Amino acid sequence: ALGTGFYHPRGFALDRAGNIVVADTGGARVAVLDGTGAFLTQFGGLESGLGQGQPTDVLAVNDQLWAIAADHGRLWRLDALGSIAVSERASTVTGPQLAALPDGSGIFMSDPVRRTVLYFAPSGQPIGQLGYADFFANPTGIAASFGAEGFVQLAVTDSAACTVSLWRLRTQG
Repeated sequence: ALGTGFYHPRGFALDRAGNIVVADTGGARVAVLDGTGAFLTQFGGLESGLGQGQPTDVLAVNDQLWAIAADHGRLWRLDALGSIAVSERASTVTGPQLAALPDGSGIFMSDPVRRTVLYFAPSGQPIGQLGYADFFANPTGIAASFGAEGFVQLAVTDSAACTVSLWRLRTQG
């Protein structure tokens, strides 16, 4: 990006318009850039709740932007500037990451503190979790897609176990 001055960016996403949305963890913000890298806008900042939580990942679901902040464990819906607590304080280096189903019908979040994966409705309402607490050693990266027969395919990287696990799940509709 041209002249954006990122400081420890951790995650990014593309929105429907092709804009690049970046979780600038050390910069205490989420920056939005156009397809050429030109700065458009930002959410957060040093004095904001989002910024103080240090965003580690972002997600564009339908026309909504989401961010997860590691330091206070809050899932933020950026277009509404509202948040809910979803996890305990985590490291920004191995902090929680987000993934969405391609049609926006569900959001997944790796939870490295409780060592599990959480599942949310498109509204941000918690629905469930994969396994139980301490199911993984340190889940970090996550990706979701649809598989055959109505199942969800979920891939989870576990940085402590040095594994990538693949899951086939049924989700609530």
